[in-house]
Amino acid sequence: MKGRDRTRLSQGFPRIARFFARIAEVADAVVLDHFIQGDGSADGSRTARTPLPAAMRQVDPDSLDLAYRDRMVAVARKHLRGHVGINIDGFAGRYLP
Repeated sequence: MKGRDRTRLSQGFPRIARFFARIAEVADAVVLDHFIQGDGSADGSRTARTPLPAAMRQVDPDSLDLAYRDRMVAVARKHLRGHVGINIDGFAGRYLP
C-alpha cells in the first residue's frame, strides 16, 4: 500500500471503526459484498459496465480493489467476531471464525 493510501485509510479508520461498532450494537452479523468475486461475474465485469464503480471511485478510489474489502473485513471482525461474512458465503450464514 502506498504512503498516501495508508494515510487516507488511517484518517478514515476511526469513522470506519465507529460504523462497525454501531452495526454491532443493532445487528447479529454483517456481510461484506464486493462486485469482484461476488455472486455475479467472477471478475466483476458486469458491474464494471454500470455507474457503481465510478461512484465508488469518487468516494474512495481504493474501494475498487479487493484489498479494500479485506481491510473492511478486518475492522468488522474486531466488532463482530465470528459474525462477519463475505459475499455469497456470508449471505448463506457462513461466517468467518
